[in-house]
Amino acid sequence: MIHFFTRKNLIINKQDILGKTALMYAVEYGLKETVEVLLAKGAKAFSIKDFSTSDRYPKGMCAYDYAQGNVELQALMWKRQAEDRESVR
Repeated sequence: MIHFFTRKNLIINKQDILGKTALMYAVEYGLKETVEVLLAKGAKAFSIKDFSTSDRYPKGMCAYDYAQGNVELQALMWKRQAEDRESVR
């Protein structure tokens, strides 16, 4: 399903009414393959902040913050961040 949406050139970093992106939801639910696809398509792990308020997560978190305790997903996001920085040089 994620491949369908990413092929359609949808805005990958679009936020919903709660301020969450597809990457935030994928990370929150531990969907590793979805996280990989979204990152490869340009999803931002660090720069977009949500504005939701919930008992589980505080306001102003980025996708990386949702990976609390999931070292594998955190590593994926740091790797993508490093690759993006390297490509700019």
